[in-house]
Amino acid sequence: MEPIKPRDQFLEADPRMTGFVMVDTTTGVIRDMTVDDHYGYLQGLDLNAAVPESVVSYLNIVKNLYLYGWLCYPFFTVCQTHAAMAVELALRLRMPLTTGKEDRRTLRPLLEAAIANNLIRDAGFPSLVEKQAEAEPMEEESDRATGHTIVIQPTPYVELLLEFLPKLRNHFAHPHDSWIITPAMALEPIRLAVEIINQLWT
Repeated sequence: MEPIKPRDQFLEADPRMTGFVMVDTTTGVIRDMTVDDHYGYLQGLDLNAAVPESVVSYLNIVKNLYLYGWLCYPFFTVCQTHAAMAVELALRLRMPLTTGKEDRRTLRPLLEAAIANNLIRDAGFPSLVEKQAEAEPMEEESDRATGHTIVIQPTPYVELLLEFLPKLRNHFAHPHDSWIITPAMALEPIRLAVEIINQLWT
């Protein structure tokens, strides 16, 4: 059970954060992660100057949730849902309804419209190149282990996004249990939100 944090421990790091370390890949030296390291993971995850203030403010709230996860670990889980909600807010503002009716569009049709209008494209995800590069050694190892080279026709990233982002958002927005995720798992939806939103105002 997740307890209420005692008043006398309010500003102390959540004990679960002690399980994370930093490794110097050059020297192999291992040290405890610090709050400065935690802040550092948000570096470079900035929105373009053209992004509306309301969207910037919403995403900053999500980033603050991530940062305060240092003090209250379950906040990382909340980041999942609210990062997707920041994307939904941005899509509504970028593609406003002109009918005068109440905007009842959900995340999936908004994403679908943005992709159809080339507002979101594979080329607009800077982290995608890095992810593909990380996957290459695993594919090569698989080829060596099996003795076969498997050629897979890649699915456009935006199609995968359309399929899985709404499902993931709904999974966390309508919980059937209490889920806890890691800081890294909370950081990825923030990065994804930044890359989607920046494409909408380029």
